[in-house]
Amino acid sequence: LDFYSRRKWKATFFFLTKMFEGINYRYNIESPRFQDLFNDLKHHNHEIGLHSSLNAFKQRKKYLAEKRKLEAITGSKCAGLRQHYLRALYPGLWQAAEAAHFAYDSSLAYNYQAGFRAGTGHPFFTFDWEQDSSLALLEFSLAFFDHNLVSGSGDLSAARHLMQLIIGQVSRFHGLLVVLLHPSNFLQPTYRELWNQLIAELDQRRVY
Repeated sequence: LDFYSRRKWKATFFFLTKMFEGINYRYNIESPRFQDLFNDLKHHNHEIGLHSSLNAFKQRKKYLAEKRKLEAITGSKCAGLRQHYLRALYPGLWQAAEAAHFAYDSSLAYNYQAGFRAGTGHPFFTFDWEQDSSLALLEFSLAFFDHNLVSGSGDLSAARHLMQLIIGQVSRFHGLLVVLLHPSNFLQPTYRELWNQLIAELDQRRVY
C-alpha cells in the first residue's frame, strides 16, 4: 500500500472467498486481519474484486454466491472478476459473469505466454456468439502476468524485451495495459526482479 501511495496509483486486489480448495488452504477473508486489510484498501481507494474459485466456471451459480459473500464481508460493491488459474470457457464465463452482475472480467489471457489473446490492447464489450447477442460485460484482457511473461524459463532478459515490446504496443495504440502480480510470487527473486523492471519501465512513461 505504501508503494502505491508513493506513486499515487490505484490497483485492483482480487480475493478468493473459499478458505480451502481441495487440500489447499488459501486464507480466511472473515478473519480480523483481513477485515483490517479491506478497510485499508478502501481507505486508499483501491478496488476489491473477486478471484473466483477453481471450479466456478463449471458451476456458474458460484459466481454470484462468491460475489455476494465478498461484498458482505468487505462492505463494498464488487465489480470485477478474475477466474482462478484462468480456467474458463468462452462465452460461458462471460455469460455467467454478466448473470452475476459483474461490470467486467479480467480472465482472458494465455497461461504460458504473454501477449494479446483477444488481439487488442483495449477493453471491449463481450459478445455471446451462442445467442448472437452483445453483452454489457467489459473484458479487460491481461497483456501479461508474472508467470506467463517468464514462461518457466527464468530468462529475465527475454522477459524484459517482451515486456517492453508489449508496453510499446499499448502506448502506440493508446490502449490499456493490464498486468497481474501474484503476491506469493513476489517473494521469489526472479519475479521480484521482473516486477522491479516493470516499474522502472513504467516510471519512464506517463502512467495514471
